[in-house]
Amino acid sequence: EIRHMVAKGTGKHELAIDAVLDEMITRCWQLRLRAVGSKSRLLVDFAILLAARSVEYVYRGRNWHAV
Repeated sequence: EIRHMVAKGTGKHELAIDAVLDEMITRCWQLRLRAVGSKSRLLVDFAILLAARSVEYVYRGRNWHAV
């Protein structure tokens, strides 16, 4: 749902969004990160972060870090 929304909002392909999402999830697991806050606020913040990272991913290529 968020992937589709971010792809539509940024104009980037869902495969690029998937790649960013996979890297972000992996990095969060490695760092044992957890999110705290209301679900609605976390979803909005995450969608914004995913959109920004996806645009950066496409613009810079694959040489970047998710977090």
